[in-house]
Amino acid sequence: KDLRRSGLTQNDITKLKLTPLNSKKTYSITNKKAASYKIPYFNIDGKLTDFYRIRFLEDPTKFGKSKKPQRYSQPPDTLPHLYFPPYINWKEYSKDITKDIVITEGEKKAAKACKEGLPCIGLGGVWSFMSKKHNKELIDDFDLIEWKEREVYLTFDSDLATNSDVLKALNTLCKRLMNKGAMVYIKFLPEAPNGEKQGLDDFLINNTLD
Repeated sequence: KDLRRSGLTQNDITKLKLTPLNSKKTYSITNKKAASYKIPYFNIDGKLTDFYRIRFLEDPTKFGKSKKPQRYSQPPDTLPHLYFPPYINWKEYSKDITKDIVITEGEKKAAKACKEGLPCIGLGGVWSFMSKKHNKELIDDFDLIEWKEREVYLTFDSDLATNSDVLKALNTLCKRLMNKGAMVYIKFLPEAPNGEKQGLDDFLINNTLD
């Protein structure tokens, strides 16, 4: 159900190599009791890496002391990585600066976009392009792509105009990609027809790619 909300099917589950986890298995990985699924990451060659994120399907804080709901987890003390959905030959794409790239927040949104023919890289979170702890303004994965003179479209959720932290992250990423020579554009998504927040996956469900 969670994946269908992003326009992903059983075939996509296989393509993305997603693994469902019951609460016992989730606890063995994250020390949190909740049903979940595992999102493995791919390198630019399309091969699986050791990095992954866990998407909780229940609120794990209900079983612990924290009051803030947690939706995702990743291995402790690991740097974030760029999510390259395996629908595209990213190795070839990374060298061709005539090809545009979209960057959005979330693996599912990036997967949906790539599935529809829109080359899109996912960030695990709006600040997951950097690491203060490791003193990195941009994580190493950005070095895998030629950015100079490439058009890049940053497309975050439609509520970014009212969320100061998201807007700050967006502007920071924009400046750092411009420093690498990219021609960066911010693509604002409208709210959903019912007035709710809309992400790139929602938009592509409700609209054609054109």
